Amino acid sequence: MYEKRSSSLIDTISNKNKKRIPIWLMRQAGRYLPEYRKIRDKEESFLSMCLNPKLASEITLQPLRRYDLDAAIVFSDILTIPLALGKKVEFKENIGPEIEIVRNKKEVEKLEFKRREFLEPVYETLEIVKRKKPKECALIGFAGAPFTLAAYMTQGSSERNFAKCVSFFNKEESGFLLLLDKLVDLTALHLINQIKSGAEVIQIFDSHAKIAAENNKLRDFCINPVEKIIERVRKETKNSYIICFPRNIGKNYIEYAANLELNCISLDQNVDRRWAVENIKPKNQIRCYQGNLDPKILVKGGKRMQKEIKRILKDFADVNHIFNLGHGVLKETAPENITELIKIIRDQEK
Repeated sequence: MYEKRSSSLIDTISNKNKKRIPIWLMRQAGRYLPEYRKIRDKEESFLSMCLNPKLASEITLQPLRRYDLDAAIVFSDILTIPLALGKKVEFKENIGPEIEIVRNKKEVEKLEFKRREFLEPVYETLEIVKRKKPKECALIGFAGAPFTLAAYMTQGSSERNFAKCVSFFNKEESGFLLLLDKLVDLTALHLINQIKSGAEVIQIFDSHAKIAAENNKLRDFCINPVEKIIERVRKETKNSYIICFPRNIGKNYIEYAANLELNCISLDQNVDRRWAVENIKPKNQIRCYQGNLDPKILVKGGKRMQKEIKRILKDFADVNHIFNLGHGVLKETAPENITELIKIIRDQEK
């Protein structure tokens, strides 16, 4: 076991001196792990695991027992927010989520926060993990950004072009903006409650921000809502850190980061890293980058993975950097590849 250092992720994200390269992986707790699959095989659904704090906390802790990681991320899902708004959500194996659709402004106006039972288990899970995790591991909470949640709620499922979502905001932009406002309110509350329950860092996932960017709506649909959330979180909590992940927005990362008081910007695997270091500068001018190994390279492993990890470490050597993937761990990933990934990083520290 390698030497542990106290909260290396917090040291990095808060711009303090550090010697250890912090690493955690999006979807590090999940279906690629045999210990996870043992639990999943006994459970009725993915959602039932998310809503069971005993199981969710166990799943959150599983990768920490197996790997030398610097953070735990709570096992949950971004679509607990639509559930809390009274919308039906079903997770279908090998297909993905199916969400009861919001079709027009009148239906948006009727939405209200009425199902607390879909959010409160997350807070209990965080409290359990906080007690059981290694002290040196940071605890991460998360939520989907309003635009990504709205995209799911107006599309009804996960599709490449989200045509129904685009049609909705083109025909009824006032209704779409109202939906974003309602999602801002509940998402901010959800993140504040996660921090109060033990999360030291929160990540805001805007997985479908690309759709807004392609339709020249990045500022209205992505930046402005997240700015409101950050302002509320900062007002209501102390000593919390915020990572934002506006996936696949390309050069628009510059505008996104420049307008937000975030602590770290997470990069997808399609971003040129040296370009990012030279051009992406957060509003507070403290540069911290997270990412961005291609999850498919992690699946393949071997020499290509070794070379790419070393390139990433070199490209981010002069700035604050949290090692992560460009998206989540794929289910086909061999657990041994993650062991090798971490070994390469730790060997670079020697």
